[in-house]
Formats: sequence, C-alpha cells, structure tokens
Amino acid sequence: MQTSENNQPQEQEQEIEKENELNERRDGKRKREDDNSESESDQEELPLAPRAPHQGYNEEQANLEIEEFSNSQITTNASIPASPPYSPRRVYSGCSTIGNYLIQKKIGEGTFGEMPITALREIRILKRLNHPNIIKLEEMAVKPGNRETNVRGATFMVFPYMEHDLDGILQNPLIRLTPAQVKSYMQQLLRGVEHLHKNLILHRDMKCANILVNNFGVLKIADFGLARPFSKEHGQYTNMVITRWFRPPELLMGATEYDAAVDMWGVGCVFGEILKRRAILPGKSDLDQLDMIWNLLGTPNEQNWPGKSYLKLPIFTEGVLKDFDASNYRKKTLPEKFPAHHFRASTYNLLDDLLRLRPGDRLSATEALKADYFHTHPLPAVPGSKE
Repeated sequence: MQTSENNQPQEQEQEIEKENELNERRDGKRKREDDNSESESDQEELPLAPRAPHQGYNEEQANLEIEEFSNSQITTNASIPASPPYSPRRVYSGCSTIGNYLIQKKIGEGTFGEMPITALREIRILKRLNHPNIIKLEEMAVKPGNRETNVRGATFMVFPYMEHDLDGILQNPLIRLTPAQVKSYMQQLLRGVEHLHKNLILHRDMKCANILVNNFGVLKIADFGLARPFSKEHGQYTNMVITRWFRPPELLMGATEYDAAVDMWGVGCVFGEILKRRAILPGKSDLDQLDMIWNLLGTPNEQNWPGKSYLKLPIFTEGVLKDFDASNYRKKTLPEKFPAHHFRASTYNLLDDLLRLRPGDRLSATEALKADYFHTHPLPAVPGSKE
C-alpha cells in the first residue's frame, strides 16, 4: 500500500506535464493562425490592380470579379482572449472608382433605379459585342459602401457620351431629316442588329428611345437590359419583353418560343416612326395593340400566316379571344398609311417586308441590308457629312 501511495504523485506529475505540452502545442498553432490572418489582412490593404488576361481567360465573361472574404472560425479559450471579429471586405478587380469621374449633370434615367441581377447578364453581353453601331461598355466603376455607417455601395456602367436619341430627334420639329440621312440611320441600325443576331443575341427592346445618335450622325444601339442569348432551335423565353408599341404580334398572342424575328418587327416599327415622325402602332393595352396591328396588316389568315400556327398560341387556346372570327377578315391598310405618292416603292417594300404578321416571313437584318432601298438614289449619307 505504501508503494502505491508513493507512485501516485509521480503519475499526477506526468499527467500535468503531458497536459502542459499539449497546451503549448495548441498555443503555437493559434499563434501561427493569428500570424497568417494578420499577413492576409495586411495584403488586403494593398490596392488591387486590374488583372492582365491569362491563359484560359474567357473574353465572353464580364471583367467584373467580386470576391467575398469571410473570417474563419474563431476558437476561444478561457485563458486566451479571442481575436476581434473579422470585417468582410469586397475587392473589385478591373474596376475604377466613381471618384475618378467628374459628374457634371444628369442626362437621363433608365427604367430601373437599382441594378437588378439581370444587369450581370447585360454586362456579359456588352463585353462580348464590338461593333461601331452598338454602344460600347467602356468600363465598370464602383462606389464602395460603408457597413459601419450603413451606406450602400453602387456599381456604375460607363458608356461613351451620345448627344441625342432617335426619339428626341423625331420629336424636335426643328430637325429635318433628309432621305439620305434616314437611309443612313436605317443602314447603321440594321448593321448593328445584324451583328447582334450573328452573335446569337436578342435585344428585345428595339425602339427609338434606345437608339442613340451623336453629332456626327453615328448611330448606336443601346440599353441591353432585356437582351439575352438565344438558340437557333427556338428556345423558350418570357414574352414579357419589348415596349408595347414595338412588340410583335406573336408575343402579344402569348408566344414563348421565338427568335431574331421579334427584333426585326421592332426595326420595322422604328422605320415607320422615322417616316411618319410619330409612333405607327400606339396601343393603349395589349389587346388594343393587337387590334391596331390587325387594322394595319389585316387579321391573320391562311394568306398572311400560312399553316395558321397562330391558333396554337395561348390567346386562342386559353379563350382570351373567344369571339375571334377568322371569316370576319380585315384588309391590310399599310398601303393607304404609306401611299405611293409620298413614299417610293423601295421605301414601302422594305417597310412591308419587315412588318409581316408571320415571324418567319420577316426579313432578317442581312436580307434587309440588301434591299433596293439602300441601293437607289439618294444613297445613304455618310456619317459626318452634310448630306
């Protein structure tokens, strides 16, 4: 019994030594973690320069990278004070700050007051496109927020300054457009749309207000907030796009399977508005818009919509137009609205070939550029000339 009592203090001392050794190892590990955390924090204070393109760099993706840094789990011990909580920070790669720009005046306001998630798609699309008749996204600029003062940050898209939009030009009675200038605007518009469609991009908001013109007569398509990539196999997309006055009949009838023809209808409406100096289809509601289209182009039938595939669209299958009578045919009034004594045959023919009820019958942008309209006198004016 005595021997056992003498060995007990020795065993307790050995256990204490092992526990101290284990605590020392833990303290050393915590110190290394704290050192690493401090070095990472020090690196984050350095300004982050735009990254150069590298192998595997994808030009189609937005040059905007947002990295979220979060604190690793903090272990606490009664004998060791916990480190202060880590404050997450955002680092914006390849972006300027809005402070680099001198803000002089407000020149306009978009549909959305804040940047929706779809803006990321808009940025990706704009970074892919490079054409003289499409607005160029110069860069992204940021205004960092401050969580401590509850100030939200902001993101800005930087574009070149364009003095006019086509809508404002048409509403100004002091501005007279010559036939050569009208041809120039339409030619530039179709070239931009052709580039979009060759890159499988739908604009989906073609209208005069989204067509910008500078003082040299250069036209650029803008506002890609509703734009999206599309498939040649007719993908399924939302029909809640395109401003009503420029919306094609198939979308008004509920179609969700569509292609580049929806933009070409908008181009036709823009062309008609330039010629008339006012909107040609100013509907007050979706049904009123459809009614105005039928008054202008006639009601759909076997002649203007072969196969009558329109009868499979929701407006008919869901009974919205219960009283629709195909036998009560309305004739086409487009020739009366654009009479031959005011408009040349080549002008009317291009308008007529763009404003077709059946989507597949509309000219593509490439086909429209080959129309006689652009190859008869007067020829399209050269941007910057006085013609």
